Amino acid sequence: MNSQFNKDTVEETNEDDDEDEEETKEEEEDDEGFSVLSELPVEKSERRPTCRRCCRPVKVCLCPYLPPCPLDVSTCLYIVQHPAEESRVLRTVPLLAACLPPGKCKVFIGRRFSEERYPELAAVCKDAHTLLLYPGAGAENLEDLSTDFSTTAHSVVLIDGTWSQAKDMFLRNALLQLPRQKDVTVWRKPSHEFGGFLYKAEGTVAENPQRIMDYIRPGARRLEWDSMITSLEILQTLDQGCCVVKYTTSGQLWNIISPREFVDFSCTSEYQRGLLSCGVSVDHDEQKAGVVRGFNHPCGWFCVPAEDSEISVLTGYIQTDLRGMLPQTAVDTAMASSLVNFYSDLRQALKI
Repeated sequence: MNSQFNKDTVEETNEDDDEDEEETKEEEEDDEGFSVLSELPVEKSERRPTCRRCCRPVKVCLCPYLPPCPLDVSTCLYIVQHPAEESRVLRTVPLLAACLPPGKCKVFIGRRFSEERYPELAAVCKDAHTLLLYPGAGAENLEDLSTDFSTTAHSVVLIDGTWSQAKDMFLRNALLQLPRQKDVTVWRKPSHEFGGFLYKAEGTVAENPQRIMDYIRPGARRLEWDSMITSLEILQTLDQGCCVVKYTTSGQLWNIISPREFVDFSCTSEYQRGLLSCGVSVDHDEQKAGVVRGFNHPCGWFCVPAEDSEISVLTGYIQTDLRGMLPQTAVDTAMASSLVNFYSDLRQALKI
């Protein structure tokens, strides 16, 4: 048995050695093949020549279709550009810059723009003569703005990115969040009534206080012109100028803030030299299905005639608890947009 075992063992060992020699030979052949390939010349890729003006490849240069000389404009453009746009093949910002004089088109690349890191952009955004091009809830037509663009130089801020990128940049950058126009100002401070903020809006309206308040007080007329209100019902009339009103507001910011329902006690009366329309939310059991019930802490609109003028100064104090799990940046954007839009809607209605 021992001799047979030894014979078999020797035969197996010889077979293993033959296999190892074959594997070694194959490896040597593979190494030799890779060595030959590595010695082959490699053709280096060359980048296509690019036009310095339009930043397009020379073969598809668009300069012949652009103005031969920069356009004579007083407006300065400030473009906040998402980083992904810088590498896009069909990017259009270089074309825009090529049409304008030097210094009239400035580009800031990034996702977040703080006042500390971008002081020039911050100063522009704070300027009352700066307009933001963005299709938000408070967007207005240029024709509706009481500004003479022919006599005053303005700056325009544009957001360059996809729709989702632009939306994210708008909501997350405080510099871009508060839309303004020359004669409407919106600012805020912490509320003493709840954990949110008290917003103050102030602007002028070319009408007398009595007619302005006739449009602001709860009723069918308010429902006709206020784009934020989708339904309005007087639940109870308590006294002259006083009532309990239930109304629903529309969704905002692509419905990030869904429609809200409010039930308020409202009172309109004379106050000092003008008129005051104030209100506060009250408890009410019946609630519309699928709508969040918001709560208005003491708020109101105060309107007085401007001195030596045919216009009135309208000031609003709003401290609304929208409730629900909402980011503060979204609330700030929605409140500022809705307040500015309130003035625009009111002015348009009074013209009719």
